[in-house]
Amino acid sequence: MSLLQQLDGRLTKLFAQWQVHVFEPREHMIQCNAVNVGTDFTKPRTNLLLRQRQAGGASARWEIFIDDDIEYRGNDARKRQLFQGAHRRRWQMLTPPQSVRGDLNHALRLALAWLASPLLNQQSPPADTPLPRQQQVQHHGEDEAADPETMRLAGDFSTLLAAYGEPLTQKRLRSNPGELSAGQRETADLAAVSLLARPPLLPVLSGASGMGKTFIAHRVAGEFLRRGLVQQVLEVQAAELVCGAVLWPDRDDRFRRLLNEARQLPRTLLIIEQLDLAMGRSPAVASILCNALDAGVMLLGIARAEVAPGWLAHSKSLEHRSRILPVPGLCRFELQALVHARLAELAEAPHTVNPQTLSVVIQQGHRHGEGNPGEVVRLFNEVLAISRWRQSDAIGPDDVYFLAEQVGKVDAFNEQGREPREGDPERS
Repeated sequence: MSLLQQLDGRLTKLFAQWQVHVFEPREHMIQCNAVNVGTDFTKPRTNLLLRQRQAGGASARWEIFIDDDIEYRGNDARKRQLFQGAHRRRWQMLTPPQSVRGDLNHALRLALAWLASPLLNQQSPPADTPLPRQQQVQHHGEDEAADPETMRLAGDFSTLLAAYGEPLTQKRLRSNPGELSAGQRETADLAAVSLLARPPLLPVLSGASGMGKTFIAHRVAGEFLRRGLVQQVLEVQAAELVCGAVLWPDRDDRFRRLLNEARQLPRTLLIIEQLDLAMGRSPAVASILCNALDAGVMLLGIARAEVAPGWLAHSKSLEHRSRILPVPGLCRFELQALVHARLAELAEAPHTVNPQTLSVVIQQGHRHGEGNPGEVVRLFNEVLAISRWRQSDAIGPDDVYFLAEQVGKVDAFNEQGREPREGDPERS
């Protein structure tokens, strides 16, 4: 019997009412996403993971984990000790004074009690969103165990999102302290407006590497979490999703399964990196995307500049539901501020920087488009690396020219050897 089938009827009903996503990420593990917690915690919700370390029914032993970015701020010193466990892979292990033993339902109720979850008080859940289709099931009496079919409907989610969807917390989304430029802020606003449309549109951030597509997407996601517009944000790397799919039907089927899972998660924003890789030029995937958008799934895509318009041309339906948003470059003043900020962050930076050095860095950092912040920062980091390697306490324009010349030779060599890409001018 699986762990999902061991849940009793009361917990099944509570999880469905409170829209808690319950699934088994691995054998002997059960995960509950978006569990409401008490007011003494720094977040209103957390993900909860239980791992069965020793089988045996009523004598089973359990380890309990919660998100690593949630903290207990209450005055109970004994309870505070529970939340001082080790952090690993975005999880924090709870450390009770005694091992948690008993069946799954006992361990879950104990964890919910430690988190002061309103689920145990059977308070009314928020009613601002409908229940997912798979959770709108009929439940048995409070004291009866749900039958296996009810359990399957309440928690049978496949594991593509669990395997490829990385949860992004407020702490993770705030890890980069940089501010959006004026152009980036305008792009972020347009993306947010597209997501808030009913039904939502598909904003696709398009641009060269280093332009800040992911940076903008994370800022939009962080603002949606802060305002309570979504309960959770998941980021999927499409390259990992489709890797190993030799045939196009296999690739299409993986994307279909991923979006079907997303349709079951309430108030979830899904960021898809390399969206163009997952879609290619498949009309089937275009239709699947349209159906997901019409069903209310909130998707924020990120795509490469040279192919983003191409995979929309063959699908008028998707073209009408999408917004291609080119990410603008930074002006010279904004690039200077960026490089100065980078220099201030580095404790090991040289003591002396020639005043002309930063201007030369910005001038030489435009190899892949004007105003590319990632390209400028990469060149500056390489110049700092030269200083550390030479054990010099100063950097000047000559260091930048030397490095730009060497990198330019490598770029020219790579350009001669690579295969033609879509959008390239024809070679004589």
